[in-house]
Amino acid sequence: MKDKPVQRQKFYNAIKEIYKPGVKLTARECSERLKRMGLTLYGTRQESQPRILELIDLGVLEEAGRKWDNATQRMVTIYQRKEA
Repeated sequence: MKDKPVQRQKFYNAIKEIYKPGVKLTARECSERLKRMGLTLYGTRQESQPRILELIDLGVLEEAGRKWDNATQRMVTIYQRKEA
C-alpha cells in the first residue's frame, strides 16, 4: 500500500490560519489544532513540524523563543507568523 502524498498547500493554508498575527504556538500545539480541523490523525509534533520548517524557509513563519512543554517534559521551540 502506497502512502498518500502530502498535500502541502492544504497544510500551508491551515498552518497560516492557525498562526494568525500575534499567535505563538509550539509544533505540537499546532498539530493539535490541525487534528481538531480533521487534517491530522494524532495531533503529534511530527505531523506539523516538516510543514512549519518549510514555511520558515519560505519566510512565512519564524522562531519566537522556547518554553517548557508539560506534555513532553522538554524545552520546545515556539513559532509565530513573521511580521510583514
